[in-house]
Amino acid sequence: MSINQQMQKLIRDQDFNNKCKSCGSSDLKYEGLGEYKCRKCGIITLNSYGKIREYIGVNGIATPYEIMAATGVSRNEINNLIDKGDLKMVGGRIA
Repeated sequence: MSINQQMQKLIRDQDFNNKCKSCGSSDLKYEGLGEYKCRKCGIITLNSYGKIREYIGVNGIATPYEIMAATGVSRNEINNLIDKGDLKMVGGRIA
């Protein structure tokens, strides 16, 4: 599958609950970096970290508020990811 086809299958799931938003299957395989691939239909679903990582990859460093508005990830979840060391704050922005 080409990268273009993979991107077409990408779902930005604001309420990740370990189920595929396309087919409803709970048979998801963790692919790494916040990405889960449905073994039934092949759709990629992102958890909070994956959504933030994707947003920063496209838009560059951003404030927590910009990330919240664009991804739907809560400030509490962003803070948890910072506290765990998964995200890094640089000058009030997440890098």
